[in-house]
Amino acid sequence: MLRYRRIPAPGKVGGAPSALDGPPGCAWLSQQELRGLVCAALSTVHQASCWLPRLLGAGLEPSLLLQPNVFEKADGDVLNYLLEFVNWSTLCPPLKRILERRLEEKSWSPHACFESIPCLSHLCRLKVSEVVGRGTLSSAAGVQQLPVPPVLRRYLQFSEIQPPAVPTRSSSSSSWQILVDNPLI
Repeated sequence: MLRYRRIPAPGKVGGAPSALDGPPGCAWLSQQELRGLVCAALSTVHQASCWLPRLLGAGLEPSLLLQPNVFEKADGDVLNYLLEFVNWSTLCPPLKRILERRLEEKSWSPHACFESIPCLSHLCRLKVSEVVGRGTLSSAAGVQQLPVPPVLRRYLQFSEIQPPAVPTRSSSSSSWQILVDNPLI
């Protein structure tokens, strides 16, 4: 369904899409649909490697996923991937405590970049993402309209960040199919 619908930026729910927001004729998900999508994602955190890259690539605001449930249950690679899309140095104290506990338990191994403040280019990318919207940056048409060189367009789309490895599907781990097969995605 995300081929025909757009995930709105937090302030754009219910508003009309602009030319930067994707192909003409794409409507925004309603507030109820967006809430349902996020709830479905949060209920299948153990399989986030299957859906997280798709949702972020479709323009979902990563801050919607900064929840204790995600930080407690997600695979370490998934956490590293999600943290690449936010300013990790400004996480709220409860989330930082969860990460510290997981680090002590050795259930999460952070990327080296998370041990320092984010670089200026990353902070600028996050600000551009906030201003123009994740949906614009996830849309080829939207990002092409930005007056920046192609190498910067790719950087703004987080193209250098490798998604987490998706586990092989077995007959006993079909619960992730609930979200992957969701018509909203």
